[in-house]
Amino acid sequence: MSRVFCISLLIPLIVWPLTIGTITDRPSKYYPKFKALALYIEKRIASLGIEEKVSVRFARDMDHMEDLVRKGQVDVFIDSLYPVLRVCEVAGCEPVLVRWKNGVRHYRSVIFVRKGSPVEEVSDLVGSKIAFDSPYSTSGYFVPRILIERMGLRLIELKNPSDPVPRGYIGYTFAGQEENVVAWVFFGKVQAGSVDSTRLRILSGDRVRFRVLASSEEIPRHLVCFSKNVKRNVALAVREVLLSMDEDPEGSRVLRTFDNTVRFEELTEKDREVIASFRRAVKEYAF
Repeated sequence: MSRVFCISLLIPLIVWPLTIGTITDRPSKYYPKFKALALYIEKRIASLGIEEKVSVRFARDMDHMEDLVRKGQVDVFIDSLYPVLRVCEVAGCEPVLVRWKNGVRHYRSVIFVRKGSPVEEVSDLVGSKIAFDSPYSTSGYFVPRILIERMGLRLIELKNPSDPVPRGYIGYTFAGQEENVVAWVFFGKVQAGSVDSTRLRILSGDRVRFRVLASSEEIPRHLVCFSKNVKRNVALAVREVLLSMDEDPEGSRVLRTFDNTVRFEELTEKDREVIASFRRAVKEYAF
């Protein structure tokens, strides 16, 4: 008699962790901060009966983050208004919370020149150069560009700050960091720059070295959104944890290490109006 042996192969089920992330070109700087937040979320949602590992993942730019969120490889995306709008437009997510980053809930983007500059208003910059922060910066690129575009002025990117500006345009270039934007304006490498008002005040020091030409409306400092792939009960649990962090001593300590975050809050009606306005601008100006 022949015998047939059946061998059962047990294939382990792969469970992907819940992942939080942001866009940065300095992952080593931000990893410890995001990891502390991830570990806190993991611990707290476990107390709510949800056993999920929580990991951290960064994207190098907006296209990369769009891909990660769409594929479910980033579940909780935390960033400023412009990257969130771009990612949500493609990946089908929505902002749900405001983060008080660096101690503030809102900020304004400003276009500024050096004190004593002959430039009196933004339109005087035609034929001149302005420095922006980075292509995914809200206060240092997206918002000031919208301000300029809405004035009917034309912008053109310069590959190098020393490149000539075509007639009838304002030339712009990316400085890479807010500190560089301010330095470039101060030393005359460009005629104007744009950063958020708080950073300009900090980087200016005690002296009044610059003059503001234009200022935006108040914008939510940072936003939190969830991938549509996140299970509803998990999203609700994470939301509850974030909203209550500032009421917990351990949570408050984690928030302080997380770029001096004060708290997470629900969106107000005004927040939603601002978000809707800039979402229309993304489509209108094809950002």
